[in-house]
Amino acid sequence: MHVKMKGMFNSVNKALMVIAVFYLLCSTFCYGGSIAKTRIPFEGNASDGTLVIGYKTGLNTNFVSINTSTDESAELAVARLASAIAWSDSIYDYSRVGGQVDREAVAAKIALGATLELMGFPGEYFLAGSQTGLGIPKPPLCLSCFYVTQDGTYHLRWVNPPGEYDCVRIKWRYANSDKGGGDFFPGPPNAYTFKKPSDVNGLDLDVWLMGFRHKMPVEDMLANSIPLGSNAVPSDIAAIHVTSKGHCQEETHEIPFYGGISPNWTPWSTGPEVEKAGFEQGNRYASVAADVHDDLPASHPRGLLSKLLYQVVKAPPHGVVHGTYRKFLGLTPGHTYRLTACVSTLGMESASGNWSFSVHAAPSGSGGKGLTAKQMAGSASLPTDRKGPQAGRIVSYGPGKTTRSDFALAFTGDNPIGGGEIPHIVMPAGMDTLTVWVRFRCSDPEGQVAFSGVKLEDLTAMEEPKRPEEILEEENAAEIRLLKWMQKKAER
Repeated sequence: MHVKMKGMFNSVNKALMVIAVFYLLCSTFCYGGSIAKTRIPFEGNASDGTLVIGYKTGLNTNFVSINTSTDESAELAVARLASAIAWSDSIYDYSRVGGQVDREAVAAKIALGATLELMGFPGEYFLAGSQTGLGIPKPPLCLSCFYVTQDGTYHLRWVNPPGEYDCVRIKWRYANSDKGGGDFFPGPPNAYTFKKPSDVNGLDLDVWLMGFRHKMPVEDMLANSIPLGSNAVPSDIAAIHVTSKGHCQEETHEIPFYGGISPNWTPWSTGPEVEKAGFEQGNRYASVAADVHDDLPASHPRGLLSKLLYQVVKAPPHGVVHGTYRKFLGLTPGHTYRLTACVSTLGMESASGNWSFSVHAAPSGSGGKGLTAKQMAGSASLPTDRKGPQAGRIVSYGPGKTTRSDFALAFTGDNPIGGGEIPHIVMPAGMDTLTVWVRFRCSDPEGQVAFSGVKLEDLTAMEEPKRPEEILEEENAAEIRLLKWMQKKAER
């Protein structure tokens, strides 16, 4: 009797502990008095790769990941992902219950067959990694944001992958403030405009965008007052950081890649198809701390040189040129723009054979029109009639010219540092789309290069644009601050 009673009390204590954990954690995930929950209904089978789930409400991004195998069922993938979430402190903060948590019971509670049920608001969770199965939609692309001073409005433009979404979620937050906005939009749209509130002083902000694939038709959800995003599979995030009083767009968010490709970007190739193995996510400080994203300080420097994640581009097949590209949409004809890119030749000093790595930019039309692979490879004329490897080239590297494994900034325009192979970009009449692309040609199968993103400044709209030397000084200072923090973390 004593043994049975002890076993019964242990079971009750475990159950009470799980309830306590969930209700203590729920204090940060509530609508009024009700608990906010997100259901993600996976379907089908997994592919061979990684499955990443992240939680993003502010500048920092917390996430966990698992490795998946081909034909693994959605039920098994969900069970393993739930266990990874329960045993990690990245998404649920267990410190509030003193660390005494039955994590296996937590995992069992959030894995409901092929559906993952998590505490938190719909639209805060996203999916990334090299996983392409389980019904996960592709992420939105080319998120662009520009500010119109005359009427105080921000204009968003982006590209939705065809047939992937039932709705999108847009969210924005003004820098150094808890003010912002956002909502779910069925359709989905590919443009949105909002006005800056009069009580917001600064014009800098962050914008996040993601798509959703619902289990139920959107029309039925709206008819039954079911919130959009509450029972849907989310995509990865596209994000942009807007600075310089709304006139500079830069890619400084730390967001895990989807399919090995940096958010907002798309791979291209002159071959019969894109070699997926030719692109992957890199982490500058992965050797220092695998969980570096879990506790980045709120003061994490914002800059291209201080980004942790970067795009790796590996050598293409023999005779092929490839890379990645993105478009900036809705630009103003007649305005002058400066593009800054952050690149690295990694270990190409020791590469054998011939190779070339370059960054390019050129107006490509209107209404989101881009360039073909032949145009980006330099074998077909650009819309501005320029043709050849040098067309639109901002900076180039090859044997004898490298970044010596460091990351370096390259600028358009006549300046003493970082590229300057083409002048600043003036958008021609009738054109509002700028295509930026990275190109890599390499005969060494082990060759690889990297870049961490770009920023685009509307020099015409800016009152006093910073000089490249000033930008480089600020970026270097931000990188030093991050390195000092990483060093302290490694010593703990």
